[in-house]
Amino acid sequence: MGSERVGNKKIIEELEYVKPRFVPNILISGLVLLALLVAIYCGFISKQLPDFSAYSTVLLLLLSFIICVTVTPKNYTVGFLTSLLPFVIAWRVGAMNNVTPVMAISSVGMFFFAIQFFDCMRNDQKNYKKDGGLGDIQWQMTIVRIYFAFNEVGHCTEKLFAGMGSFQNLEQAFIRYGLHSNTAGYVIFAGLCELALAIGVGFGFLTRLAGLGGFLYILSVNQFGGHFFNGYTWNIRASGGLSNGGWEYIVLLLVFFGSFTLSGGGKFSLDHWLIRRNLMPSFLIPLCLSKAAREDAMAKK
Repeated sequence: MGSERVGNKKIIEELEYVKPRFVPNILISGLVLLALLVAIYCGFISKQLPDFSAYSTVLLLLLSFIICVTVTPKNYTVGFLTSLLPFVIAWRVGAMNNVTPVMAISSVGMFFFAIQFFDCMRNDQKNYKKDGGLGDIQWQMTIVRIYFAFNEVGHCTEKLFAGMGSFQNLEQAFIRYGLHSNTAGYVIFAGLCELALAIGVGFGFLTRLAGLGGFLYILSVNQFGGHFFNGYTWNIRASGGLSNGGWEYIVLLLVFFGSFTLSGGGKFSLDHWLIRRNLMPSFLIPLCLSKAAREDAMAKK
């Protein structure tokens, strides 16, 4: 019993500085709530958000707000990661439908999400020697991990959340790739894969498995675009002015997602939070962290 209390105290100490110091959570929560109210107006009163995009935007912002209010004050890492993704998707829906009020307030919200994150990072860096926080290399990896993972939001949003106009445009694109039967099913499946990739790598949840899945997904779907046969440079224009770039960007994504099969998501991740609290089933832990990272996490309990 005494060792359990010591272990719990160690967890609290480890997370003591992995939180913002100057940017209060009430500011972020207020901005998300304001974005939610704007989305309700644009979706159901002014009708600027078309068909089901009105529902998806409102539900996503409601989810983000609930997480901001209930989870983030208790654990910044988990709250930040899980509230940011639905907020970014809602922002993207507004942008794709050119709904200026949603874009404007979401842009302000994203600015303060970023400021709060860097506030947290700076707070941890200043106190690194006191509690063994993330350190510069892990913070660098975390920034890159979140950016590349949430970059998939642009792709999954147009397939799943942005409305029928966007969905039907994607159906036509998939038909041009040669997918003439069950095209709608392929669009939905691709969107779900991209959303899973944003969650897995972005949240750092089953990160090694998500990295492998991302590698295989990018490798397979880009066979349809023919990028591996178009030379190296990404910025290539085919006949008719259509973009038909080479494999430069594709290999960048392959290297990035594939790299997470080596080590996992690090300390700023759901994996680390779950493992530290014995909430991750033991048979899933190898899908989260490398052997060395698992030993480090388990040793600090």
